[in-house]
Amino acid sequence: MMQHQADNSGISYFFAGLTLIFKKGIKRYTIIPLIINTIIFIALWWFSLHEISLLINWVDTHLPSWLAWLSWLIYLIAILALLLFSAYLFTAIALIIAAPFYSFLAEKVQKQLTGQEVGSELTFAKLMLIAPKSIAREFKKLLSFLPWVLIILLCYFIPVINLFTSILWFALLCWFNVVQYADYAFDNNEISFPQMKKQLSQQKSLSLGFGFITTVFLMIPFFNILVIPAAIAGTTKMYVDHWHNTRLSHAE
Repeated sequence: MMQHQADNSGISYFFAGLTLIFKKGIKRYTIIPLIINTIIFIALWWFSLHEISLLINWVDTHLPSWLAWLSWLIYLIAILALLLFSAYLFTAIALIIAAPFYSFLAEKVQKQLTGQEVGSELTFAKLMLIAPKSIAREFKKLLSFLPWVLIILLCYFIPVINLFTSILWFALLCWFNVVQYADYAFDNNEISFPQMKKQLSQQKSLSLGFGFITTVFLMIPFFNILVIPAAIAGTTKMYVDHWHNTRLSHAE
C-alpha cells in the first residue's frame, strides 16, 4: 500500500484535489460531472444576475434619501449574501444530480492514492444500482443542514442582524462544504454519516480550512465548475491521510 504523509492544512488538500482530477485514470470520471456542473452553473448564474438586478432596483426605490450614503454597503452585503446562497444552491443541485458519478470519482482517487481497489469498474448496471442510494444520501445531508438554512433566511427580516447574514452564510457553508465533499470517501468505506461528522469535528482546523477555501472558490464564476470534483478528490486524499491509514494501522 502507498503511504502518504498527512498534511494538517485543509487548504492544501483542495489544491491537491485540483491536481488529482487531471491525472491519468481519473480524468474520465470527471468529464460527466463537469458537463452537468456547466449546465447548472449557466442556469444559476443567469438567476443570480437577474436577482441582483431586482435587488438593486428595490434598494434604489425604498432606501431613504438620508441613508443614500450607505447604499454601496447595502449593495455589497446583499450581493455577497446572494452569491453565497447561489453557491449553496449550485452545490446542492449539482451533488444531487451527479451523486453516483462523484462516488466513482472518490473510489478512483482512493485507488490512485492507496493502490487498492475500492469498488468495481463503472458500468451502466452499477450506476443504476447505486443511483437511488447516492441520491437518498445527498438528500439526507441537505436535510441535516435545512434548519440552519431556514434560521439564516429568517435573519434577513430582522433589522441589524440582517447585516450579518453574509457572515452567517459563510460560516455555515464552510462546515457544509467539508461535510458534503468528504462524505463520498467516508461512504465508500462504509463509515456512517454521524460518525463521519464526529471525525471531521475532531479535526476542526483541518476540516474548516478545507471548507473555507472551497467556499471561496465556489463563488468565483467559471472556476467553480471545477471546484466540486476537485473538492471530492481533495477530501478523499484527506480521508486517506488522516483516517484510512489510521484504521488500517489499528486493524493490524
